[in-house]
Amino acid sequence: MEFYLHNLVLPNETLWDPNTVLGDMQLMAFSSWLNHEDKRAAEVKEVMNRELHEPLLIRAEPRDPTTLILAHQHLSTNP
Repeated sequence: MEFYLHNLVLPNETLWDPNTVLGDMQLMAFSSWLNHEDKRAAEVKEVMNRELHEPLLIRAEPRDPTTLILAHQHLSTNP
């Protein structure tokens, strides 16, 4: 018999009983996931609300990147 946990295989669980340790690990991982899932859902909701009321920021790409490179070099040598 093999014990599976998120792509982890323990083929000889008779030498070491993983149930006590892995049960605690699963409980800690689940509580951490729940905590972060609530935060992530709140952040996504906030971003979606902002998208409804604010214009999206779209930055145009420069046609000639050498202009940007030269400006950066000029600023770095001449503060």
